[in-house]
Amino acid sequence: MCENFHHRKTSTSIRAATRRVLESPIYTLNYEEPLYPLPEGLDPAEAAPVLHVAGTASIGLVREAALRPGETIVVGSASGAVGTAIVRLAAVMGARVIAGASTGDEHWVSDCGADLVIDKHAPDYYMQVERAAPRGVDVWWDASGDDDFEKSVPLLAHGARVIVMAGMQSSPRVPINQLYTRDASVLGFAISNASAADLAEAAKVINQMLATGRLKGRVGATFHLAEAADAHRALEAGGVYGRLLIVP
Repeated sequence: MCENFHHRKTSTSIRAATRRVLESPIYTLNYEEPLYPLPEGLDPAEAAPVLHVAGTASIGLVREAALRPGETIVVGSASGAVGTAIVRLAAVMGARVIAGASTGDEHWVSDCGADLVIDKHAPDYYMQVERAAPRGVDVWWDASGDDDFEKSVPLLAHGARVIVMAGMQSSPRVPINQLYTRDASVLGFAISNASAADLAEAAKVINQMLATGRLKGRVGATFHLAEAADAHRALEAGGVYGRLLIVP
């Protein structure tokens, strides 16, 4: 183990709100940066599936998008872990949430706080968004990186923000004329670049939501640590809806 790592075991729930190195309900391996205690009495197994994705959602919505109450946000690919966290936090922040989800996930995404759930793969997906937001969309965030700017940018409101944090291999076309004439912005960020201050602020938001029961993940399967190889095989095989949780 490198000298700049600490290995810590705790009977209470300690999590690292720093870099994504290793997460488990009991063991935490992290750089020499601050650790943040979870709310007292919270089962660490409830927190482990949502910590990293909720941190991403918090930084994206608060620091980058500066989402305000009453604004309309479109969350594409809302069925996934990051998308679900975005939906939950945006709803708590008082935004109107339009979510694009996969078939069969409508009830789950709605329960997470979406005001309207649209089939992400429907041929008229963007037309449905336009009808649902006739005054324009204030924030657009597709956590999967499935960005079609030629279809989404014309639906933006004045001063809108588009958040980008995925799609390493994508090179979508951007209608610049429709972007700048709306005073709209495309904002990219990576959670791995977040500062200690950003993560500390995100930790406050996450703990408040965990303490009030408003932040929950969807666990598709649970494995014991001795079954880690089976968990990897299940992940590679696909077909698991939700996070894979490994417990001691």
